[in-house]
Amino acid sequence: MVFKPGSTADKVISLIEEGFFDQPRTIGEMISEFKAKDYHFKPSDLTLPLRKIVQRGFLKRSKINADGTPSTNWLFVKV
Repeated sequence: MVFKPGSTADKVISLIEEGFFDQPRTIGEMISEFKAKDYHFKPSDLTLPLRKIVQRGFLKRSKINADGTPSTNWLFVKV
């Protein structure tokens, strides 16, 4: 299923396609990446789109860092 072009979810999908989520990423890292692309989001702006993307199987979320150590924040990584 494709998300509406230009939507927040569509922008997250573009990060997946660019390989941004090949490593686990926090919401803060996503916000920084979007700022570099001149998109300005708050963490709450990403909550619902990320939930939908996880439910549809594009990303998974975890509290385990790439090196196997526990994280206090949710991390999102490509499935």
